[in-house]
Amino acid sequence: MFRIAMEIKEVNYDKMLDTFMEQIKSQQQNGMLGGMKIPPMMNMDFLKSMPQETKNAMVASAMNAEQKRMLDMLEMLAVKSGYSVQFQKLNVACVNEADCTIRFNVDIASMVYAPAIDKLVDTLIEESDLPSVMGDAYKEGISLSEVAEYMKQQDEKQQEYFVLKSMSDKKDILMRKIEHMASEKDMYLQLSNMRFLLGA
Repeated sequence: MFRIAMEIKEVNYDKMLDTFMEQIKSQQQNGMLGGMKIPPMMNMDFLKSMPQETKNAMVASAMNAEQKRMLDMLEMLAVKSGYSVQFQKLNVACVNEADCTIRFNVDIASMVYAPAIDKLVDTLIEESDLPSVMGDAYKEGISLSEVAEYMKQQDEKQQEYFVLKSMSDKKDILMRKIEHMASEKDMYLQLSNMRFLLGA
């Protein structure tokens, strides 16, 4: 079991809210909302005008309330990215610190590590990362393919360590990828930190 802890410095929901309202109105026009009626002049101006701290608190509360659905979505996203993961718990907290406004913690109950190692070696780890990732097991001149095979031959606990160490060393790249995925959903997101915690 391990935890992914993300600290979000800044988030802007306004464009996402506009897109959401357009989708709701389109669904209403197509009769997809049943008897639910949205006033014709309704827009998201009242939400956009709220203080950012209020919007953050509302989003954190909504995500915690919809924890099962959020975890199911995260599992689907993980599968699409090539990882087999079972998520256990989600906690989103609104804080008010200089480098963090929202803390997003997700606990992972289990992961199939062998394909995760292959994915990380193929797409994330570089040869220059190997001394840090492998520690005392590193041998000069070892290739990435040899590293993958070595990692997969270890017991599950050691495989978990190698996966988390790899992701931790490359957390800046992972944070930028998450920000990019958010932008594709019309949400501006800036992460300030990301940690991978064993046995959390």
